[in-house]
Amino acid sequence: MGMLGGRGRVDIAIFSELSGPDAFEALRSSIPELPIAFFDGAFSGLAGNVAETELADLHEILASEIVGRYEIALDAHRLAHRFAAIGGALCLGCNRGDLAYLPTFAFDGDGDQVACRDCGAMFAADGFFSGQVAHLRFGETETEHARRWCFDPLHDMRFLIGRATSCDVCIHSPHIARAHLDLFFENTTFFARDLGGSNGTSLAGEMLPPGRPRPLEHGDIITLPADRTLRVSLTSRG
Repeated sequence: MGMLGGRGRVDIAIFSELSGPDAFEALRSSIPELPIAFFDGAFSGLAGNVAETELADLHEILASEIVGRYEIALDAHRLAHRFAAIGGALCLGCNRGDLAYLPTFAFDGDGDQVACRDCGAMFAADGFFSGQVAHLRFGETETEHARRWCFDPLHDMRFLIGRATSCDVCIHSPHIARAHLDLFFENTTFFARDLGGSNGTSLAGEMLPPGRPRPLEHGDIITLPADRTLRVSLTSRG
């Protein structure tokens, strides 16, 4: 199947409550445009970016490969980050961490849920994540008209900082690479990763090795070329 064809592309998530990881591993190898895998007990899924014109072909493959009901949701980023966020979260009832994230279409419920396998408690996902997952806020520290940004991991895949106008944070300086630094969220932690620009990036006074993510902490200072500095603030969502 030529999933790279077609003009329009769309972020999708495929989710099934009956198929095990083996079925999705097979799909993952045959459809490389779906690189993100979720395996959570009885719930399995994939997410990625595919050609919109070939969704009908994708349905045919899924119908033949997946046992039981499956859904395609056009909101892969939300699913990806909620699965990532649940990894280190604690149950609001028993204060233990064996949790599952259940999108609405996985159980025909009224809104996404977070379920605890230990005590059986279930919580509305929006309220649960509001208390569990922080925003990463950051802003310029030494400009007259300092700019501020907010990275919400439940909605943003990553934040890209660089000279290119397509970046989430565009800094007009010849000393900064077109794609200089990215910030991303994984397993309840925010990371910064230098993308290999010739002038480098420092975090908390130490140079970042290109391509090697480093965790971010509240109060960290990111220093970009030409003395551009950003201060990191981790704040609760509540």
